[in-house]
Amino acid sequence: MRTVYKGQSATEGVTLGRLLRVDRPSTVETSRSVPVDEAFTAVDADLEALEAQLRRDGQDEAADIVSTNRLMAGARALRAAVDAAVAAGTPAATAIAEAVETQAQVLASLPDPTLAGRAADVRAVGRRLLARLAGEAPAAQPGHTDPVVVVAHEVSADDLLTAGSQLAAAVSV
Repeated sequence: MRTVYKGQSATEGVTLGRLLRVDRPSTVETSRSVPVDEAFTAVDADLEALEAQLRRDGQDEAADIVSTNRLMAGARALRAAVDAAVAAGTPAATAIAEAVETQAQVLASLPDPTLAGRAADVRAVGRRLLARLAGEAPAAQPGHTDPVVVVAHEVSADDLLTAGSQLAAAVSV
């Protein structure tokens, strides 16, 4: 099946590739979910592995971005907000989603556009946390060699780096 999407391009040209929609929420089924602590630990390990791979590949700037995302995932304020909400009876997935969005809104409201842009990175960390909480495998490069077009409402550096060498384009919808 072929689907054509029309929109405003940032650059000229045509790109063909497999669509990779990265911002669909994970569904946390209690039968498959893991404890919050395990989700945070898994995301830290996932980002550590991605950072190490990028450094081995000589992509130090990209590895630095992942390192920063790792710091965001391990931020005490984020973890404290999640733990407090869970202790108060909020389901873990809701606690993570709300804490992540609160942190993202703080960044998005900053007057510096570079810092405000980090809100997308915090949301990407949140998607990783929710996926791991749901018992899903870590975000990884596609299991094929076809070109990939990453699509999201808000495309983050994490989304682009995860697509790896197959990245052909990215579209914000």
